[in-house]
Amino acid sequence: GILTSTETITVTIRNLGENSATDFDVSYQVNSGTVITETFTETIASNESVQFTFTTTADLSTEGQVYSILSSVTLTDDEDSSNDSITTEITHVYSNDIGVTAINGPDDGEALTNESVVVTIENFGTATQSNFQASYSINGAPSVSENVAGPLDAGTSISYTFSTLGNFSMDGTYTVVAETLLASDSDMTNNSFQREVLNSACYTRINDTGASIGPDIGVTTSVINMDQNAVITDVNIILNIEHTWDADLEVKLIAPDATEIILFEDIGSNGDNFTNTILDDDASTVISDEEAPFTGSFSPVGN
Repeated sequence: GILTSTETITVTIRNLGENSATDFDVSYQVNSGTVITETFTETIASNESVQFTFTTTADLSTEGQVYSILSSVTLTDDEDSSNDSITTEITHVYSNDIGVTAINGPDDGEALTNESVVVTIENFGTATQSNFQASYSINGAPSVSENVAGPLDAGTSISYTFSTLGNFSMDGTYTVVAETLLASDSDMTNNSFQREVLNSACYTRINDTGASIGPDIGVTTSVINMDQNAVITDVNIILNIEHTWDADLEVKLIAPDATEIILFEDIGSNGDNFTNTILDDDASTVISDEEAPFTGSFSPVGN
């Protein structure tokens, strides 16, 4: 917290012995500095604890400094000196110290375009901050810098969404670095945060609802809904079908405009099942040339 040059040092003293204790020395020392020794003149009964406040104050006024305070007692005829002292560390927190602690958006996705960059900014210091700059950079490109109005109170965090969208439209991995640019920041080591964002090359949509197939059922339809507004230039299909005598089956792909494409028919003879069968126009092997259960990647009969 905020510390001064005249901080009061208070310690807790416990009598672990069987006899009462009085008139013994109590000391403290800050960062190997001068040892301050004063006398405790009251009486502590066995197994009793009391607090003792030194009249001599300590200078803990340097921001960012970690103070190591060694406190101890000296009792004549003390039979166990191993528990006479304790060391406590106290940090004088900077007044002005903020930084980005997370990049919350965009998430990894498929067919990303211009996306919002969302960050979490934390105030590590003791002073409220307002109207400071924050920035982000993608793959080392020139930074986008914007004003954050705040206020950002001490010890709190806020979420900030940049008004300037980031371009994630190409497939691949993007390295995003976001940071705060507070002019009076006393600790620059915690200003920035880095995260990678993956834009995948394709959309993946799944229909894993089981459906029965058989001679008495007729046509079985499995619908995959496309919930993105995008131009589809290539489609790959993964099939898992449990069925004896694969040659009974005719499987086709029906587009939203009712265009039908025969993926395969009358293949596999009396073989069983299609297990993790991938239908891909770019595959080198036509599915009709293989055998059940057709595990792997194959080009369909139609395209």
